[in-house]
Amino acid sequence: MKKEWFKGDYVVLQEMLQARDLRAMRQKKLLNLHRQTLICFTLNIPGPIKRFPLADWTFKEGMKSIKAALTAARFEVTYYQQFLKKTGHEAFFSVKAPADKVKKMMILIEDSCAMGRIFDIDVIQPDGTKVQRDNLGYASRSCFLCGLPAVQCARSRTHSVDQLQQYVGKIMIEHFFNKFSDHITELALRSLLYEISVTPKPGLVDRINNGAHNDMDFFTFLDSCCTLIPYFKTCVSLGLRYTSLDIKEFLMLLRTEGVMAEEKMFAATCGVNTHKGAIFSLGLLCAAAGRIAAREHNLDVECLCNEVQNIAKYTLEDYDFKISSGTITGGELAYIKHGITGIRGEAASGFLNVRKIGLPELRKQLEHNKSLNDAGVFALLHLMKYTSDTNVIKRGGKEALDDLKGKAGRIVNQGFPNMEDVKKLDEYLTEKNISPGGCADLLAVTFFLYFISSGTDLEL
Repeated sequence: MKKEWFKGDYVVLQEMLQARDLRAMRQKKLLNLHRQTLICFTLNIPGPIKRFPLADWTFKEGMKSIKAALTAARFEVTYYQQFLKKTGHEAFFSVKAPADKVKKMMILIEDSCAMGRIFDIDVIQPDGTKVQRDNLGYASRSCFLCGLPAVQCARSRTHSVDQLQQYVGKIMIEHFFNKFSDHITELALRSLLYEISVTPKPGLVDRINNGAHNDMDFFTFLDSCCTLIPYFKTCVSLGLRYTSLDIKEFLMLLRTEGVMAEEKMFAATCGVNTHKGAIFSLGLLCAAAGRIAAREHNLDVECLCNEVQNIAKYTLEDYDFKISSGTITGGELAYIKHGITGIRGEAASGFLNVRKIGLPELRKQLEHNKSLNDAGVFALLHLMKYTSDTNVIKRGGKEALDDLKGKAGRIVNQGFPNMEDVKKLDEYLTEKNISPGGCADLLAVTFFLYFISSGTDLEL
C-alpha cells in the first residue's frame, strides 16, 4: 500500500480543542443566521493525524452521499461550506426541511456501508439541540472493533489508537480498491461495446451486418459482454490482492478465472466464440491495472503495458507445451508454420502494435474531429495493415493475410480513408469468409488504453 496515502501533519490536543470550539461557534452562527436544520459533517479519524490523502477521498465520498440524498429527497440547501484543515474535515449544510427527516437520511448513509462508519453526520435543530439516534428509534453507534456502544469504548479507552487506525485504514483501502475495480471493469466493458459498435468493420460483426460470420450477430456479442463483467472485476481484484505473488503463480490464478469466463461466454452464446481473445487480453490489462494500483506507480499506458509484458511473456511457453501435447489450435498452427505468436505475442510485447499503431491513429483521427466510430474504423484498418492476425491465417492461409495487409494498406495510405472503400473491403472479406478477429481484439485494447490515457478518475 502507498505510504503516501496515510501521510499528514500531526495535530496536538490544544489544536483539536481549538478546532472543536471554532466548529461550535460556526454552528451557532449558522443557526442564528438561517434558522434552519443544520448538518455538520466530519470524519471519525483516530490518532494524531487527521488529514491525509485517503481521508480526503473519504470526505469526498461522504459529501457525494450527503448531496445525493438531499437532492433525492428534494430538500433545499440554502447554505453550504466546507473546511479542509490540518485538524480534520468539516462541512456545513443549512437545509430547509424537518430535522428528524434529515437525520433519518443521514443515519441511512452512516449505516449503509462500512465506509459510513467513518462518517460523523450531526443534524442540529434550529434551537441548537442535536437530533439523537435513539430519539428516532435507532440504536446508538457501535464501536469499530467490539460492537459495544462507541461512547463507552471511547471513554474507557478500551482499544489502542493503533488498533483503531488499522481498522479505519482497512475500511478506506477496501472501499477505494473496490471502487477502483468497478471503474477499471467499466472501462473494459466499454472497450468491448465500442469495438462491437464500430461500423463498418471489414469481415467482422458490426451494427450493420455479421461479416464473415454466420453463427453470431451484434446481439450475440452484447450477451457475451454482459457475462464478462464479474470476470474483469475479479482480474482487477486479483491484481490488487496478489501484487507480490510470483508472476507465474499469478498467471495461473488469472488463467483459472479465464477458463471460467470462457465457460460463461459459451453458455451465453450457445457455444460461439465471441470474446476468447478479449478474455485473454483485457483480463491481463485489468489484472495489471490492479497490480500497479496496489504499488507505488501511477496508472498510465506505458506502465500498464510494461506490467502486461512482465506477465504475458510466460504465455509464450504455451507453444512448446501445446506442440508436445498434440492439441494444436489455429493460432498455434500459425506459430508452427510461420513463427507468428498471435495474441500471446501481442501481449508479451506489451501490445506494441496498439501503442505504436492503433492508439496513435485513434488519437490522430479524433484530433481531426472524426467521430469515435470513424476513428475506430481507421485505427482498425491500421491494425489490419501491420498485424499478423492468426484468425485470418486460420481461415485463408498466409496468402490471405498478405492480401488483407495490402488491401488495408492501400486504404489507409489515403490519409483519411474513404468509407466506401472500407465497405468494399467488408464485402470482399465476407465473400472470402475472412475474419480479422485478432485485429478486432486489438481494437478493444486500443479503446481501453485510450480510456486509461484520458484519465481513470481514480488516482490510486
